[in-house]
Amino acid sequence: MYIYSLGLAQSPTPTQLPKTIAVNNTDLNAPYFGGNFNFLYNGGANEAFITFNTFLAFRKNYAPGLKKDFVDNLRDAVAVWDNAAEVQVKDVNNNYSAKIKLRFKLNLVSDINNANKKTDVHPTDSWSSWFNGKNREIVMRDLNVFIGSSRNTLIHELGHVWGLLDEYDTQWIEKKFSPGHVGTDSPLIKDTTAIMNLGFQNNSGEFRTRYFAHFGRAILPAFWGLNSYVRPTIHAGKVVSRTIQGRIALLKKDIAGTAPSTTDVPPFNPQFTNIQIAKR
Repeated sequence: MYIYSLGLAQSPTPTQLPKTIAVNNTDLNAPYFGGNFNFLYNGGANEAFITFNTFLAFRKNYAPGLKKDFVDNLRDAVAVWDNAAEVQVKDVNNNYSAKIKLRFKLNLVSDINNANKKTDVHPTDSWSSWFNGKNREIVMRDLNVFIGSSRNTLIHELGHVWGLLDEYDTQWIEKKFSPGHVGTDSPLIKDTTAIMNLGFQNNSGEFRTRYFAHFGRAILPAFWGLNSYVRPTIHAGKVVSRTIQGRIALLKKDIAGTAPSTTDVPPFNPQFTNIQIAKR
């Protein structure tokens, strides 16, 4: 559950800050329930933190150089996600006056009880699960990868840690038994340049605003009680509901860190993804 706290008095004032929202071991109601991370937005800050706490479990006594290369690749993969997007919150004047960058962090823990997931590092040319084939990474209870998993592959697998689904087409057995795939009739299967599709295979693999919508929806409740952000819905002269509205904007187009497009790129890559929450 979410933890809400106020840094200032609760009566609305011009200087009142948004609430702080902190939740651990969560997927924030992401598309893939196999996500797990810690989330923190300090009310009024211009950043929110998504931290992956993981315990490294090496299946074999790999050479120190191989272990170092793997850890470096994992850190570099998280760095590619870091600052890739921001949440923009819409005020009652229709300005996006609050902008909150999404910061992705890696924390290697020595106690598995403090981990969001174990990172299970399998030998090259082995199976990470019984159904998905040799040298195929998979994220379920654990982050199952290989000692030789590349940075770009880990970028894709971290997408699952953040709660995102595979968007590529694949063999029927994997689609049947893996819980982390979009449906076979999903149009996203055609979005082959996206990171959660096959785009991760090269540095031109692209981010999508849809990848960050659940983080945005987790931040919006921090703005309840702030008159400059709460938008009433009026019907027959009465307020029937109130909403907080915002959108997701990319800060990186792709794995290489290219600047994002300033226009919609149909059909799969809009400049913004709109989000909102409501209550009566």
